[in-house]
Amino acid sequence: MELFAGYGFNKSHSAGYALVAYQTAWLKRFYPAEFLAASLTSEMSDKDRVMILLADARRLSMRVLPPDVNLSDVVFSVQDGAIRFGLEAVRASAMGRSRRSSRPAPTGHSGTCTTSAAGSTPRA
Repeated sequence: MELFAGYGFNKSHSAGYALVAYQTAWLKRFYPAEFLAASLTSEMSDKDRVMILLADARRLSMRVLPPDVNLSDVVFSVQDGAIRFGLEAVRASAMGRSRRSSRPAPTGHSGTCTTSAAGSTPRA
C-alpha cells in the first residue's frame, strides 16, 4: 500500500492535470474570445493579471470594447466576437486604486463638492 501511495497518487494527479491542460488549450484555440472573457472575469480583482490577459487578447488581434452602461454585463462578456469590459471590473479597478492612494487631498480642498445642486452658485 505504501508503495502505491508514493507513486500512484502522484501519477493519477498528473493525469488529471494533463487533461485539464488539454481542455484549457482546446478552449483557448477554438473559443479564444470566450476563454479570455472567462479568464478576465476570474482574475478581475488582480489588476496586473488583467493587464497581462488584455495584452494577450490584443496580441491575438481581438477587439476589447470599453465598458458601456447600456451594453456591458457585470462581468466580461463576448459581443460580436469582441470582449466587452465588465462593469464589475471597472469597480474593482477603482477600488484597488482608492485603496492604494494614501495621499491626502490637496491643501485647501476638502474633497467635497462646493457648488449647489444647480451647479451655478458656490456655497459658503
